[in-house]
Amino acid sequence: MRCLTLSGGSKESHFQQIYCASFSDDIHVGYNTAVPASFPTTKGMGQPSGNQDKRDVIIIDSSSDDEKMTTTETSQNEKAMDDTNINSFHCYYMATCGGNHLTLYQIKSSSDESNVTNTNNSSHGTCNNENADFLVRQVYRDADEDEIFYSCLFAGRCRHRGDQFEQIPSALHKKIHSTASNHHTNLNFQQDDDDDHCGPQLCCVGGKRGVIKIIDTVQQSLIVSLIGHTDELYDLKRCPTNECIIISASNDETIRLWNLKYPSQIAIFAGHQGHREAVLSIDWHPLGEYFVSSGMDGSIKLWSVQTEKIKNAIKDSFEPPKGSERDDTYFQTVYHQLPFWATSKLHTDYVDSVAFVGDLIMSKSTTNVISLLKPILPQEIHASSASLSNINDKFIHLTDYPVPECGQWYIRFGLDKDCKLLAVGNCIGDLRVWEIGGAKKPLFLGNPICNSVVRMVTFSPDAKIMVAVCDDSSVWKYNVG
Repeated sequence: MRCLTLSGGSKESHFQQIYCASFSDDIHVGYNTAVPASFPTTKGMGQPSGNQDKRDVIIIDSSSDDEKMTTTETSQNEKAMDDTNINSFHCYYMATCGGNHLTLYQIKSSSDESNVTNTNNSSHGTCNNENADFLVRQVYRDADEDEIFYSCLFAGRCRHRGDQFEQIPSALHKKIHSTASNHHTNLNFQQDDDDDHCGPQLCCVGGKRGVIKIIDTVQQSLIVSLIGHTDELYDLKRCPTNECIIISASNDETIRLWNLKYPSQIAIFAGHQGHREAVLSIDWHPLGEYFVSSGMDGSIKLWSVQTEKIKNAIKDSFEPPKGSERDDTYFQTVYHQLPFWATSKLHTDYVDSVAFVGDLIMSKSTTNVISLLKPILPQEIHASSASLSNINDKFIHLTDYPVPECGQWYIRFGLDKDCKLLAVGNCIGDLRVWEIGGAKKPLFLGNPICNSVVRMVTFSPDAKIMVAVCDDSSVWKYNVG
């Protein structure tokens, strides 16, 4: 079993439950010094009390038609970073969401060769600003005080080549572009040759209001709100073969397919043989041809995005709109009612976390167990709804991972990119980590400082960093050896 060590912690100043954490795929340039004047800073969130800036939180305000954001007492520093004597290194950016706040962290990439000290900070409170491994860089607050964000995600591309928080040296443009998900896809569409969406990934967030808000963190702007769900939104996932395509899951019993490049609601998955209660979790198959969903009805379902209608709708969604906006007269959303595989025989209660492990499915229920199964797929999985007469429900139950004290719903497990590590928290602050296919006994990680519900565990793209977020508004970083 690999070695995991607690290497940092932060308690976010909004004091709300943190429900989700998500890493960007990009590698960016970080700085091992206090936040430069040109960076947004946050009071009580990663900054020493003696080094406070008047600039606090970027406020998301979607009440106006032009989707503007207002920033409290923020000024721009025109001085180029190249003129300063700040040491830089490669890092990932990670987003967390809770309450009506979205927080972006800089986390040093373990593959970086620079000599930046790895300072442990396990004290309950804010991170030490001297620790360049783990710093808050931006904080967004929704103008709606009643909003609660449940899920966040990096996806798509902004139009600006600059780094989220400062200009990236031009020599790094190709490297950053190559570390992102592939722009080509097997979803049968052509990207523009002169595509100007070549900057860092956008940050998507949604929750109680059911609206997906898309934020350009370079310009610190809310650029669009995706409106379609009629109830709370619980999960967001990016297509592994096209980062402009995302799916969302909601309490309105639907999963929806979206295009971020030319904002469009491509398809709605619901209806006959769909979920009968809230959809809590979704995940893409590694090939991007279908996805899995699970929900409060205790069922797990597989849905295809390769039917003729959906493939055509995806292709059409990448056609530039002829007017200033895309409307129903220009683009028609497709409705898909039947999954090609579904079962309610494995779990007897809410299934609040689900993911693919290659072609296998891992699912977690509120009955204190994570299960691994192999679905027996029908011969034709990309048939249209009209031609699906019988939905296959056969599967092979491979193994279980017991998770004591995990009876609350909406506690989500995490897998590393290669599906070698499984990690999950519970209701009393404990973490368990398994090597999939290895020893049955997990590595147990207790945190003497935190006894709160661990809502989610996630891994960095290189699987060298694990992050857990909790109900007491704390974020904990672990190094994976």
